[in-house]
Amino acid sequence: MPENLWGYLLVGLVFFVLGRMTAGRGERSTRTSAPVAPAPRPSAAPHPLELPADLDAQIRELIDHDNMIQAIKRYREETGVDLKTAKDAVFEYRERLRGRGLV
Repeated sequence: MPENLWGYLLVGLVFFVLGRMTAGRGERSTRTSAPVAPAPRPSAAPHPLELPADLDAQIRELIDHDNMIQAIKRYREETGVDLKTAKDAVFEYRERLRGRGLV
């Protein structure tokens, strides 16, 4: 057999073993317990003004300092909504604040 063939076989074996080891990673085994469905995320975002006053103030301060990414992140952490919903809510809130002359 050619000398390179053994090298190719060894590399193939390594990839095969690594693929088998990582297959199904992050999934629960069905032998030990039933799969758990992820908790549904709220589909509608609560209005930022309906949040607790301290959180509303934090989001407003982040918007005032043009730190929209942190405002969206903070909003998501507290409400549990998805990224698009949080982004839309924070941008809408910023526009309402601008309309009132508060930003």
